[in-house]
Amino acid sequence: MLSTRIEKKATVWVSLEGNHCELIACSIYLCRASNKSFFFSVNSIGSVCPSSTIRCNQLRRALAYKLQTQPGAKAEITALGTKAASGLTLATLFALSAPTLKAHMPEGTWLASDGGPFTIHPWPPVTKLFLSAASLTDLHRPTDKISLTQYAALTVTGFIFSQYGLLVTPINYPLTAVNILLFGSSAWHLGRKVKADFL
Repeated sequence: MLSTRIEKKATVWVSLEGNHCELIACSIYLCRASNKSFFFSVNSIGSVCPSSTIRCNQLRRALAYKLQTQPGAKAEITALGTKAASGLTLATLFALSAPTLKAHMPEGTWLASDGGPFTIHPWPPVTKLFLSAASLTDLHRPTDKISLTQYAALTVTGFIFSQYGLLVTPINYPLTAVNILLFGSSAWHLGRKVKADFL
C-alpha cells in the first residue's frame, strides 16, 4: 500500500515537471520583487522563497524517479537542463542590463516608463501566464495526476492576487487578467479532482 502511494505521488510529480519549473521560476521572481519592495511586502519573502526550495526538492525527486523508471530519460533531462540554463543565462543578462537599457530609451515612451519592459512591472503576468497555460493545455488531465494541494494553492493564489494588479502604480491590468485566468483554470482542475475523489 505504501509503495503504491509513493509510486502514485512520483507519477504526479513526473507529470507536473514543467509546472514545477514554472512555479520555481515564479517563486524566484517573486522573491526578487519582494526584495525590491516593489509589489510585495517584506513579509512575503519568508512565505514565497522557501516554497521554491520545496519545489526544487519535488522536482529533484521527480527527476530521480524518472531516471529510475524510464529508459532514455537521461538524454531528455540533459536537453531540458541545457535549455533551462540557456534561458536562465538570457534572463540574467537582461535583468543586469535593464537599467542601462532603460536609461537609453527615448524619454516619454513606453520603453522608458515605469511600466515598461525594463522594469519588473510587466513580467509577473508573463510568469503567471505559464502557470495558467500548463492547466489550460491539458483540461482533461486524468484526475489521478492532479495534485489537490497544488491546485488548491493555485486557485487561492489566482483569487487573492486578482485584486493586486489594480493596486500597484501604474495599474497592471495584465496581472489582474492573468490571475483571473489562473483562478479559472486551476478551479476547473480542482473541481474535477474534488468531484472524482470526494463526491
